[in-house]
Amino acid sequence: MLDSLKLFVESFLDVEIHSADSFKAAAVCIDALERIDLLLCDVLLPGVLSGVDVAETAVDSHPDVAVVLLSADPQDEIEGLTDRYSFLQKPFGRDAMTLHIDNAFLRLRA
Repeated sequence: MLDSLKLFVESFLDVEIHSADSFKAAAVCIDALERIDLLLCDVLLPGVLSGVDVAETAVDSHPDVAVVLLSADPQDEIEGLTDRYSFLQKPFGRDAMTLHIDNAFLRLRA
């Protein structure tokens, strides 16, 4: 799925993609970046911390980041999920991803 997401996001102009396979790797990446426009993150990560924790870390240091969290689990089963984040349940298609990315940016302006 990561490869499919990368291909989808790369279809936008002027995009730089960074990926991480754990909370720790994501936190290091987030701290190193001066600017993050969009965070796409699976809720389920290896270890104790989740994609919601990654999102909170990103928002703490980059308050203008749009966040889309992904999971096969229903939204009401995700602990810590707030209205600040757009949520997309797997499986999903290109149109649903585009809509949720747009919604994530709209949430920042609300």
